[in-house]
Amino acid sequence: MLTKVILYVKENYVDPKRVKPKEMMIASLEYVEKSVPDVLVDGNAETGKLNVNVNGKQREFDIAHVDSLWKMSFALKDVFDFLSKNMRPIEDTRDVEYAAVNGMLSTLDPHSVLLRPELYREMKLSTKGEFGGLGFVIQMREGNLTVVKVIPKTPAHRAGIQKDDRIKKIGEESTVNMDLNEAVSKLRGPVDSRITITVERDGWEKPRIMTLARAMISIESVQHKLLANNVGYIRLKNFQGNTTRDLEAALTQMRKQADAKGGFKGLVLDMRGNPGGLLEQAIQVSDTFLSSGTIVATVGLSDKLREEKRARPTEGEDTYPIAVLVNAGSASASEIVAGALKNLDRATIIGRQTFGKGSVQVLYDFPDDSALKLTIAKYLTPGDVSIQEVGIVPDIQLIPTRATDERVDVFAPRRSMGEADLDQHFGNPDSTTVAKKREDVLDREKPLVTLKYLKVDEKQAQATAKKEKEEGKAAPKTAANDKKHGDKDPLLDVDVAGSGEDLDDQLDAEAQEEIKEDFEVVFARDFVLRAPATTRKEQLKQGKTFIDQKRAEEETRINGAIAALGVDWSAGPTPKNVQMAVSMTPGPEAKIAAGEVMEMALTAENRGTEPLKRVRAWTESDNAFLDRREFLFGALAPGEKKTWKVKVRLPKDLTSRRDDVTVRFFDDNGVLPETRVAELNFVELPRPAFAFNWQVIDDCATCNGDGTVQRGETVSVLLDVTNAGTGPALDSFTQIKNGGDANIFIEKGRFKLGELKPGETKTARFQLEVKKGFKGDTFPLKLAIIDEPLEEFVMEKLELPVTDGAVATMEPKKGLVRLGDKVDLYGAPTQAARPVAKLSGTTVLASEAATKGFYRVELEKDRFAFVRSQDAKEVKSGKATAPKATLATNHRPPDIRLDVDPAAGGLVANGDKFTLSGVVTDPHGLLDVYVLVNDQKVYFKGVDPKGSEPNTLKFSTEFALKEGNNNVLVVAREDSDFASRRTLVIRRRPAEVAQKMAAQAGNPAGKQQQQ
Repeated sequence: MLTKVILYVKENYVDPKRVKPKEMMIASLEYVEKSVPDVLVDGNAETGKLNVNVNGKQREFDIAHVDSLWKMSFALKDVFDFLSKNMRPIEDTRDVEYAAVNGMLSTLDPHSVLLRPELYREMKLSTKGEFGGLGFVIQMREGNLTVVKVIPKTPAHRAGIQKDDRIKKIGEESTVNMDLNEAVSKLRGPVDSRITITVERDGWEKPRIMTLARAMISIESVQHKLLANNVGYIRLKNFQGNTTRDLEAALTQMRKQADAKGGFKGLVLDMRGNPGGLLEQAIQVSDTFLSSGTIVATVGLSDKLREEKRARPTEGEDTYPIAVLVNAGSASASEIVAGALKNLDRATIIGRQTFGKGSVQVLYDFPDDSALKLTIAKYLTPGDVSIQEVGIVPDIQLIPTRATDERVDVFAPRRSMGEADLDQHFGNPDSTTVAKKREDVLDREKPLVTLKYLKVDEKQAQATAKKEKEEGKAAPKTAANDKKHGDKDPLLDVDVAGSGEDLDDQLDAEAQEEIKEDFEVVFARDFVLRAPATTRKEQLKQGKTFIDQKRAEEETRINGAIAALGVDWSAGPTPKNVQMAVSMTPGPEAKIAAGEVMEMALTAENRGTEPLKRVRAWTESDNAFLDRREFLFGALAPGEKKTWKVKVRLPKDLTSRRDDVTVRFFDDNGVLPETRVAELNFVELPRPAFAFNWQVIDDCATCNGDGTVQRGETVSVLLDVTNAGTGPALDSFTQIKNGGDANIFIEKGRFKLGELKPGETKTARFQLEVKKGFKGDTFPLKLAIIDEPLEEFVMEKLELPVTDGAVATMEPKKGLVRLGDKVDLYGAPTQAARPVAKLSGTTVLASEAATKGFYRVELEKDRFAFVRSQDAKEVKSGKATAPKATLATNHRPPDIRLDVDPAAGGLVANGDKFTLSGVVTDPHGLLDVYVLVNDQKVYFKGVDPKGSEPNTLKFSTEFALKEGNNNVLVVAREDSDFASRRTLVIRRRPAEVAQKMAAQAGNPAGKQQQQ
């Protein structure tokens, strides 16, 4: 595969100058390093040296001669030979090859990638736009395969399947905790082929079996509606094989509707959140509305190859005005359409600047059903304008705002994701520099008009909260109208926009099931009615009055919403000599706990001699929870001081860290001279750690009660879970998944543990059947124990023994047995059985059965255990006592103890290096320990099971820090499936700040410190 990829790159890649063999080889191996714990790579293209460490075996390779792709291929072969000889066995060697190829491609551009078979299958299906299936959309909800939508006129719809139904079986296979992709692939199939499913519904006495014939299901890419005043609305969700066909059908239907009511007045073409798709479909969609001109030109091989696609004369679709809606989620093919309609003067573009993907990829299939997606060209919109990195700039920019007691989003520039944020992206040919982030390209070309509109105000927020409360939903409380800003319930979730929707809620077209006539759709509709010209330039002239009117209306609404928050928002000039004093809490000495509602209070004092008007401020921070928080002060008279408070709900899983916050002040005329820089210190919550043990209870009517699974038995698998950590698990659950055999039928595979205090133990009870057709001596279950709020988890692959007959013949023996202190209870009546509990004190238990060497006793209701005969003494009279037993939950992942304490807050290093040390222990034996810093591996150490200390590893590693926050992950593994993780965030202050702080503290610059 690697050789074929190299060949395709050599012959077809868009820009041969980007092909740098040494860098590609090093990146290829760095991706292998991320995929395989044993591997450490340190390469330098300039020196031509490559050091590879595999499980402690080290070798230096000379790659100075690697100046072509073929030499790189031969050099990689040598390295892979070294890897394969020294690497421990892994489950799927293809993972290494996929990683190597994608590492190599990552140096080219962000869109050239090797697609794994499952991703490629899904891509082919989505671009084709149709498949053989049943016609419902499914999700996994708490382990159940749940129907979330039924498509009309499909087999599922005709069979009466409803939203929230649960698909319990596909054929005879349980769907409990089944991987969603696996379930989807089983439900799809050839048209007219039949499939049997078992459906469960609330209100039914028992699940029902249904046999359905698959039909051709079309994936919806076009939505349409005739809006008020005969303006058509079409939403393109993506560009797939049937998009143009469905677009033309929608236009025909809407024109027919409109003809009966006075004629078709215009079209709103909505491509917000449309990520793109097929280039040919974008060309055909553009051609639908154009009669002449070049729609798009594609250029490849360093601009040596050029192909143009021109519009063909079209009748009927050039007689009405068009407004196109776009935003930052509009990419690739949708940008081709928007660019063609804009530059060929056919439509006005409304909304926000688009993503900026100006390249074309093709797919090359491989025999294992994977595929290479390779960039082979760049495209130019009419006039040979490249949108690469920049995107399509709208003619009329619409910016949603919010002004509620919960949150203000009016003045701070919005952050959005774009091509310019992607590593190795192409620069724009009209710029001398490549942008480092999207903000660098937002001002290169300005919209003709910018209009801010009020999307959510306090009145709307309260009305929505009231409606949610009436519907029985848990709605956030909102402040009463007579309360001033800041007098709020401390449990208020300020990250919710009052109305429950985000301001930028149209970034994903696929998520929009229903047509929503929001402000932007209504604005575009009214614009085409007020500006009915069929050319963009004339539209903008005709629409000027309408735009000015709407802008004035929305400014009045926004100002009114701010005033309603108790802010004096009267306008006025900026004094020549602005003097302000500013303070902010919390300060750097405060420890802010994760999970709490933090109150940021900013106080501004006017120390000048003239009043300040419409004063506001907002934050800038790399921490998204602190970034773009707005503070409103309004009018400040000379000597007047005002405070504005912003509440920020911090996530419970926040890791200890420190973050810079810069606060900038503004008024209507621009930036004010005062800026405030602060550092906030966040402290993580103490974490749980899960220890566990499992036991088989085979007590069904046909089971033999030997604590072991036999073929044909339906058994309970009990999982005892203890919180062995220092903090509580807040809302935990555990689940099991089938390891891959259809003869293992899981009936109940998920159990809610809830809150689990340190030292507390709870028991989950799973139910499964091992069918008689199962082959093998053991069967695998994929176990997970998860605390979602803290994102703490343990995963393990359990191997449960299976036998044809009983491991021991159990004879009924009802009675009592006395057991002494510290006696072990076992899961099965065999010498090799694992303990499941240990008694504390003398105990009398009821015996149920006996076999040679063991009694079966009742440990608790619906749970038995086995005790050795030598530890038990039969009792003639009396009664059983409640046992004081400690469940043997001694199976836990390795324990990682570091020489730093995140409980004290964020870690700070004033220098550019940091040394991290620690000790890892595991009584069951360690496999290895490795450390990643900013996703780069800096340390690996395997443990020799035959060595002197197979259960303990002491480590110390020094690594470089970048300025700002550095993410450190320490992983310790007992085996390939069972591991523990510790996360740290280490902040390196900018050099000038570090030197200043070191001088104040009397520490030499570069000394590590924890604060």
